[in-house]
Amino acid sequence: ARIRELAETDKLPAQDRIGLRFALGEYADQRGDAAAAFAEFLAGNELRKLELEGTGQIFDVDARDRDVLRIVSAFNSDAFDESSDEGNPTEVPVFIVGMPRSGTTLVEQIAASHPNVYGAGEIETLSGFSNVDPTTAKGAEEKILTQFSLSSDAERVIDKTPFNFFYLGIIQKMFPNASLVHCHRDSLDTAVSCFFQNFTGNYPWSTDLRQIGCYMHAYERLMCHWREVFPSPPLEIQYEELVNDPEIHSRRLIDFLGLEWDDACLDFHQTRRPVLSASNWQVRKPLYDTSVGRAVAYQSYLKPLLDGLGI
Repeated sequence: ARIRELAETDKLPAQDRIGLRFALGEYADQRGDAAAAFAEFLAGNELRKLELEGTGQIFDVDARDRDVLRIVSAFNSDAFDESSDEGNPTEVPVFIVGMPRSGTTLVEQIAASHPNVYGAGEIETLSGFSNVDPTTAKGAEEKILTQFSLSSDAERVIDKTPFNFFYLGIIQKMFPNASLVHCHRDSLDTAVSCFFQNFTGNYPWSTDLRQIGCYMHAYERLMCHWREVFPSPPLEIQYEELVNDPEIHSRRLIDFLGLEWDDACLDFHQTRRPVLSASNWQVRKPLYDTSVGRAVAYQSYLKPLLDGLGI
């Protein structure tokens, strides 16, 4: 009651009231009160959207669609020739991509529990590079590799910036032997989890269900394109399958990275390393499946999301 009272006052800064709204939403969600939870998350997101708009951060659906079209055009089926000797042949870089809340942190934690793998987190390796100009990759490999020199004795170093799915064409050009891992989860569960998350990053699209749907639709179109044009498509890790049978899919992951299996990967929750994403507390616990089907309780509120997804 005290939190609700504080959330409804104008005396607190907007960021504090936003945090309180999300806390109330989480509390109601855990109690199984979907109506109260959705009302709080909606209020929190409306405040976040106003704050972001006040600093000029607005999600433009049409602009995002145009970006995807430019990427698809720039990296067509002729852009990746298996006989090409372009790029650095190193096998050290690992890129884990996917929507936020799709399991990217969990997959990184499993891999980083291997003694020969270093999980560098979201190091935004491609920040500042064009994602629509293949020539931007030429000669830039060494500059990028300096960001992977965080653990010189590791055989594999992970950048798990989820949004690198926009840069996979450039990555394939720079590092044709890099390991690419795509994490995906039920679309509705992913979208609801994004809407219910008070991200520390400024993601305007995450404050509106329809815009989340539009953003995910663009992401799915791009991932479909990469599967079609890459000589070797990314390893696909389905969140629901991973939590249902962690050993099989953890072994698939380590084998894909070209490493011998290590049982430490099944005890990932005991691995002590910095985790700065929104899932930081979740990877400190053994696997659980309570997040599977999270959207079911909120189906009556999801029409804007379905419209954005084109469902």
